[in-house]
Amino acid sequence: MLEAADHARRRGAPALAEIAGYGTTCDAYRVTDEAPDGRGAIGAMRLALADAELSPPDVDYVNAHGTSTPMNDRVETAAIKTVFGAEAPRLLVSSTKSMIGHTISAAGAIELATTVLAVRDQIAPPTINYRVPDPECDLNYVPNTAVAARIRAAISNSFGFGGHNDCLLVREARTMSEGARPALSIVIPVFNEAQSLVALHQRLARTLEKIGRPHEIIFVDDGSRDDSADVLRALRARDTAVRMIRFNRNYGQHAALFAGMERARGEIVVTLDADLQNPPEEIPRLLAALETGADVVGGRRVSRRDPWGRRAASWLVNHVTSAAIGVRLRDYGCMLRAYRRSVIDRILAFRAPGATFRCSPRPSPPR
Repeated sequence: MLEAADHARRRGAPALAEIAGYGTTCDAYRVTDEAPDGRGAIGAMRLALADAELSPPDVDYVNAHGTSTPMNDRVETAAIKTVFGAEAPRLLVSSTKSMIGHTISAAGAIELATTVLAVRDQIAPPTINYRVPDPECDLNYVPNTAVAARIRAAISNSFGFGGHNDCLLVREARTMSEGARPALSIVIPVFNEAQSLVALHQRLARTLEKIGRPHEIIFVDDGSRDDSADVLRALRARDTAVRMIRFNRNYGQHAALFAGMERARGEIVVTLDADLQNPPEEIPRLLAALETGADVVGGRRVSRRDPWGRRAASWLVNHVTSAAIGVRLRDYGCMLRAYRRSVIDRILAFRAPGATFRCSPRPSPPR
């Protein structure tokens, strides 16, 4: 059974392992073949590592797609070498298909279950019927006999028809006590904001230190083409509260927000822009407003620095939206907002219309 960690904890279910990250790509090379350069597989594995906030030295086992065809096995081997670099020779790599054949659409689920058991039992399953090595496939494929090994984290690769490539990263189940959960989650979509990220983090860290609550900062890199990803990695290395999600391309602010909300663990979730138009120093005011009974508190940009055309469009959207839904907020486009956990859960669950929330606008002066 796959379920949220909180749900498993509430019902007292022991966790076999934890899905820490995933990556999916589509190279659309041919109907049945993957691109010979392995770009789809490489991208999927790198995305899974980034999503899990792990690096190649943290992974010990790869459950390969492993179809025992020259094309797949050579390309997958080369992709593993590209992603893991100097770590590739120590990896244990095996193919479940060598034992049960190719179950087509069921293969991914079966191989994920195999990967989970490998992490739980600390045993790498074998690649059976391994007799004549291919000189272009020169990793440790656990030939013919299972191996007991320390497996902290493992990857399960599944490459489907049409160039669909999926990678799931599984790690040992962690003990997640209620006390370990942050009280406050900050979600920040990022798109080409390398120049402002360090200053934003400094101001945000000072504000959160004054608030004094356990917190996490989730930056969602929405396919930035500048140095944003490198800046975020440096921030994460210095600040254990920083978490990073990185998209393979630009999907838009709403997609980035949803990704951050899905991973936020706090009882209160605050969102803000990365361009410093939403001063993080205003967060305490949002939290104070929540204490008065509001479910959502929205900021309002005062003396905006945007071009007049954008301000005019925002004015029109605000008035039309207010009239349509019956809730008057002066700046629906302002990212500076605070949500109670109950609201986030309803947003993510796409609850049926009819739920009501108490909303409270607060001005957000420029800094």
